[in-house]
Amino acid sequence: MKVHSSVFMVWALAVMSSIEGRASGDLPPDIFPVGSVILFQGDSITHGGRKNDMNHFMGHGYQAEVAMRYLAAYPQRGLKFLNRGVSGDTTEKMLARWERDALAPVGDEIGFGRQFGYTNKVVSSSIPLRPDFLSILIGVNDHDKGMSTEMYSSNLVQLVDRALAVNPKLKIVLGEPFRHPRSRSPEYAAKQAFVRRLAQERGFAFVPYQKLFDEKLSKLNPDPAYWSWDGGHPTYAAHFYMANLWIESVVTFYGSGK
Repeated sequence: MKVHSSVFMVWALAVMSSIEGRASGDLPPDIFPVGSVILFQGDSITHGGRKNDMNHFMGHGYQAEVAMRYLAAYPQRGLKFLNRGVSGDTTEKMLARWERDALAPVGDEIGFGRQFGYTNKVVSSSIPLRPDFLSILIGVNDHDKGMSTEMYSSNLVQLVDRALAVNPKLKIVLGEPFRHPRSRSPEYAAKQAFVRRLAQERGFAFVPYQKLFDEKLSKLNPDPAYWSWDGGHPTYAAHFYMANLWIESVVTFYGSGK
């Protein structure tokens, strides 16, 4: 079937207009100052299969979705996104690697220096990148391995305190550990409640992931497996909404000047 050239041109112009409109009208809110370093920390949900190369350094998932949106929307801002999530981590394991991976992490992805404008000629940048924003999502493995709420709470406090000691102006984002369907364990609920309370008491942004799964995603599709293939790890569809909620929570909290 032949399509008249004028009809094709009308269609093509409409498509381009739509693309340009999305590029300019659907930008994520401009919340990060020029040159900000945004570091994601956590377990396998954040790890997302990340590798030491420029194709995969953010892994897949909510953290990569956030990075992609902001790097595409603000290419002149010099934003730097890092992912140091480690699959299987507990808060105890995070404490053991905190100095290297959080307090002054190095941009050691292959090609990192060339991508983000560093002048050193080595393939892997050895320049420490002190984070300006630190996002932490941890807790599922602590619970599964029998860690008490008291120990989990103590470890989480140490993580944020050590980070703030290095950078008192650090903006911290605490993600709520979650299950889908919701866990019926009182101990797990206590860990979730502590994260929420710590954020409120210390003035950190809080991302209510459990509420997202319970209220919004369950209504969109009642099949739990659509959103989490094993009850703990999100699917691609869920990661998309997690990224939306992360951005919304951070913008709402820190956009108010806190």
